[in-house]
Amino acid sequence: MDTQNDVSQSNEYNKPNSKTIFEKAALGFKMFLIGFIVLLLLIPMLFIGNLITERQSRKDEVVADITEKWGSNQQIVGPYISVPYKDTEINPNTNVSQTVIKYAHFMPENLSYEAEPITEIRKRGIFEVILYRSEIKIKGDFPALDLSKLDIDPARLDFENAFLNVGISDIKGLSDFIKIDLGNQKITLEPNTKNTGIFENGVSKKINYTQLKTQPISFKTAFIIKGAGELQFIPIAKQTKANIKSAWSSPSFNGEFLPDAKEKVKKGFNASWSIPLTQRMIPMSWLNNQIDIKGYGFGVDLLLPVNNYSTADRTVKYAILIIGLTFLVFFFIENIKGRRIHPLQYILVGFSLVLFYALLVSFSEHIDFNLAYLIASLMTTALISLYLLGVLKENKLAGFIFGTLGLLYGFIFVLVQLEDFALLMGSLGLFIILAVVMYFSRKIDWYQKK
Repeated sequence: MDTQNDVSQSNEYNKPNSKTIFEKAALGFKMFLIGFIVLLLLIPMLFIGNLITERQSRKDEVVADITEKWGSNQQIVGPYISVPYKDTEINPNTNVSQTVIKYAHFMPENLSYEAEPITEIRKRGIFEVILYRSEIKIKGDFPALDLSKLDIDPARLDFENAFLNVGISDIKGLSDFIKIDLGNQKITLEPNTKNTGIFENGVSKKINYTQLKTQPISFKTAFIIKGAGELQFIPIAKQTKANIKSAWSSPSFNGEFLPDAKEKVKKGFNASWSIPLTQRMIPMSWLNNQIDIKGYGFGVDLLLPVNNYSTADRTVKYAILIIGLTFLVFFFIENIKGRRIHPLQYILVGFSLVLFYALLVSFSEHIDFNLAYLIASLMTTALISLYLLGVLKENKLAGFIFGTLGLLYGFIFVLVQLEDFALLMGSLGLFIILAVVMYFSRKIDWYQKK
């Protein structure tokens, strides 16, 4: 009898602990379930991303509609002189030779642009558009005519029909006719219907070209132009200078040439350029459309200080980091503090984290983005902390969650603001987070030996 009892006790001693096996399975299943919930929450994050894209598209439509009536990005070139000539070419459709009109173009020796855009913000609904109105002053001189560099017989040039051009990308922005003094001539330029191969839009006028055959001739003009966003000039002269100053405090200098000098004044900026012929491949004269000058533009883009949609879009890219780290903290609370959190409660907290981005986008359409971020993060952090306070019934844990979420949202805010240093700060931040996770995870009995 005793032997049988000993064997029975021995078998009972060697029998695996069913509770331990269950706890091992439960721990693994909980980890799998949390990971699945994180991935599941990425689905509504896709909808948030689509929402941002949709709102940005709506804003772009409003901007396009307003600028279509006012004047859009402006690019200005000239004045330059075009002289027509006849040429013969084969029609590709009929293989028959035909006579066509082409143009020889002559650029200034010196060219100076001056602009002082005055900005205003127009609103339509909740969307804002930056518009400007600027006086454009242009002066310079043409050299005496030199036909030696043109690959054409001078006798073919029709100087009787030579005309002066000023290229303007959107002539809807012109408030009046452009009047220009060319030597002793006073010319009123009219909308250009000729496609000379240089600039499709602009104004032009037939001129008396006789004086240019023997001596240099100066020119000057001033006119008002309206536009939105960009204001650019094209350097076509042997020596081109430009100066742009404005009271707008958020300029972005763009194009092929950066300013030689720029300074922030009490209100706004003052920038100047000096571009010689040696810095671009635009000769002093050429035939027809041999040279494409549009890519040589330079100038300024008058931007809104913050594009809330692009900033919100960058914030959304860190959503998986916020959700994953928050759930990781909850997992540690469960296993270190012995407090149980139901999967449904994980889901509710996850939806709160997703809702943060919808709050951020909607608030930022009405107030400053930084303030919108602060309000949305405080609302989300407070909601989750108070919810866990009701679930766990422990003030310290709720306060710990509040502080942790505050640090996470603060970390993401810094990453979004520091575009140039985002990679460095993000790498350092993730290293610190990984170190903290490794420190606390050492306290978890992963094999449930106890």
